[in-house]
Amino acid sequence: MSKLLKFVSANRAKARKARKAQVGSEMLFGVGVVLLIFILLIPINITKRAEVRDTADFLEKNVDCKTFVNILARVASTENLNVTATFKHPISTAAGSKIVDSEGVLCNSLITLPDLSLTKGDVEIRNVNGGIRIQNV
Repeated sequence: MSKLLKFVSANRAKARKARKAQVGSEMLFGVGVVLLIFILLIPINITKRAEVRDTADFLEKNVDCKTFVNILARVASTENLNVTATFKHPISTAAGSKIVDSEGVLCNSLITLPDLSLTKGDVEIRNVNGGIRIQNV
């Protein structure tokens, strides 16, 4: 009987070792799956960051465009008013047009504009006796 008892005890010990090894391989498989998921999410994260950067750039251009149009309307309605503003992007208009372009972002102006090509930086807008003068500073 003692031989049978030893045999059963030895088999139980082997079975426990086998179960422990199985849990370890399952855990390794699970960790591998989690790492694979993270690796697959990296390209999605990179594309989303690029989209956010593009959206932020568009919004900055839009703010410059609308700020220019608002300042222009204010200066046009007030005589002898001088306004200096700083813009992060170049601004341009076509002669006789009411459309303002800030690197591809378009806004509508209330007044007809001359042909302008303003660089980024400080811009001075003046109303001198009813005539509007726009120039880089």
